Amino acid sequence: MKNGPVDRKGLSFTPFITTISHHRAILISVIGLQAHLIVLVADLISTKRI
Repeated sequence: MKNGPVDRKGLSFTPFITTISHHRAILISVIGLQAHLIVLVADLISTKRI
């Protein structure tokens, strides 16, 4: 009786963890792209000022 709900929880939590890891990877890549764009914009502004 005790093993049933534990197994169900394990099965339900594993895909949830994988989706979190996928979202985290997407967020990291988006943040990286935004940081790259900010650096490019900063370079353009600095070159225009000079």
